[in-house]
Amino acid sequence: MRLFVRTLVLFWLCSLVAVAYSQRNLGVAETTVQKANCFTIEEMAWIQSSFFWSYALLQVPAGWLGYRWGPRFGLSLFCLAGSLAIALTSLTHSVWLWCLARLLLGIGQAAALPCVAEVLSQWYSPARRGSATGAIAASMQVGAMIAAYATGPLLANFSLTEYFWILAVPGILWSIGFYSWFRNHPAEFSSLTSREREELPARINSSQSGGAGEFSWFFVATSPVLWLVCGQQCCRAAGYVFFGTWFPRFLQETRGLNVTKSGTATACMYIGVLLGSLFGGAISDLILRRSGSLRWARQGVAAISLTLCGTCIAGSYFVDRPDIAIFLMSLGAFCSGVGAPAAYTVTIDISGKHVATVFGVMNTVGNLGAAAFAQFLPKLFSGATQGKWDLVIAVFSSLYITAAVCWIFVDPSRHIFPERDDKPELLR
Repeated sequence: MRLFVRTLVLFWLCSLVAVAYSQRNLGVAETTVQKANCFTIEEMAWIQSSFFWSYALLQVPAGWLGYRWGPRFGLSLFCLAGSLAIALTSLTHSVWLWCLARLLLGIGQAAALPCVAEVLSQWYSPARRGSATGAIAASMQVGAMIAAYATGPLLANFSLTEYFWILAVPGILWSIGFYSWFRNHPAEFSSLTSREREELPARINSSQSGGAGEFSWFFVATSPVLWLVCGQQCCRAAGYVFFGTWFPRFLQETRGLNVTKSGTATACMYIGVLLGSLFGGAISDLILRRSGSLRWARQGVAAISLTLCGTCIAGSYFVDRPDIAIFLMSLGAFCSGVGAPAAYTVTIDISGKHVATVFGVMNTVGNLGAAAFAQFLPKLFSGATQGKWDLVIAVFSSLYITAAVCWIFVDPSRHIFPERDDKPELLR
């Protein structure tokens, strides 16, 4: 029987994430923005990191608001606000107003992933969440890849102002369409099939509020598994921001690629993360259904893949041929993608009914790492020659190795809140 409603829900969530990731990183357009506005590299660092600071710091309050309002209204409102912010980005040549516009974009997108995680927790049982979160993680790369491929041709044919308005339109249309179609709870969909109802998480079938103790910041602050998941997320997000911000410059300065070719090469990296996310989610669920072991399915997959990621990135620096270097970077990106669904799935699994808030905590830490790294990275190579990139790549690689170490100590079966009344149904 066709699982039509659940498929459409996942499609809407994936399209939201794709739109958001097409908007957030300047990426290939970074050098064009810098030249058009006569910004220094330090000013560009402030602009690049501004998004991540507001996006990180408002994850928890925005996620909480999205939970209180319901994902239908919350996601629609925040997506619309973020899209309007990106449209207004190019209406100024002042560095501080550029920073303000990027801050507003971060505010608009802050609720996206916490609310998406909340929706996934209602529609997917534990044994199916890996594939669902893998699709979400892959959609991030779809958006980033579209932006990387399209930026060069768009900037060649449109002004910066027109370019940013082009980025804004899909988000505005998404907000209108999602609000018109979506409902906050599976029971509100009359077209839900009997098989879909059977495969909903037990807490959704039994009660709307479902299973965990009352929320307490004490349990959040003292949860070892959450600290470790936050630690790996911080390292992974900091590593990923290199791909989304300075990787095109790295290719231009060390491999002699122009803007268009560096954009294509960056898109290859995004393809690697995309395929890795789909594979990682599917293999994680398969291992869980076959073995019943959360450790092997989540912890093992993430630790091994992130170790391989760091190794590939380190090796790419010592290769002179651009095509081989890009292949190694893309292979490393694939391995990083394999580990991504485990982070999202474990966070959902350990959160009970407080998914949006706890997921916001995890994503806050991750994006603080991204913001700090975006601000810190230029200090490693500002005004330097090609030789200084070895330090950048060493830091970049070590971030993923550190994330793998965090996963070694994660116990994915430990929940944050006591008095849970919904035992994990791993094989559903």
